[in-house]
Amino acid sequence: FPVTIYAVGLTGIIHVDANNKTSAALDESGNVYFWGNNSYGQTDIPVGINPCIDVCAGWNHSCAIENDGTILCWGDNTSGQCNIPAGITASKISAGENFTCVLKSDGSVECWGINTANQCDVPPGLSSVIKITCGPAHTIALKSDGTAVAWGYNENLQCNVSNYTNVVDVDAGLLHSALVCIVTGK
Repeated sequence: FPVTIYAVGLTGIIHVDANNKTSAALDESGNVYFWGNNSYGQTDIPVGINPCIDVCAGWNHSCAIENDGTILCWGDNTSGQCNIPAGITASKISAGENFTCVLKSDGSVECWGINTANQCDVPPGLSSVIKITCGPAHTIALKSDGTAVAWGYNENLQCNVSNYTNVVDVDAGLLHSALVCIVTGK
């Protein structure tokens, strides 16, 4: 039963994200676009937002990272998912149901918001991260050595990713995780 909503006039798009009936896009000039469900103001882009390097759509909140690493989040803040910790900047952002995670420029990860499934409990010593992605209640980090680390809700074993190597991409779904691995040899 998918519904197609056309975001007419968008060109030069370099990144998209979607979650719970809200979509986000970033173009090559750093402009951000949000559309879809706006029941919590999650598509209302803050006035005066500067050019951005990343965007994400959370369950009922949205976020962007400006060129200087400044993090902005808006929409539903019931669980503190829009309460950005003081003094942090980031290069990548992802959001789950009621939490937000960022990848900082030093390769570390920080998360905030609801933590009922330990989805904000970043494993101690996690470093050299190059990508993060959040499902509704779990998070996956892709490391520069081609391994992945996941934490949070694990009822369907969606966090059991540590045995994989040569990982080149990761994505977190509702109750699953997707990893792309390069397989060599036969």
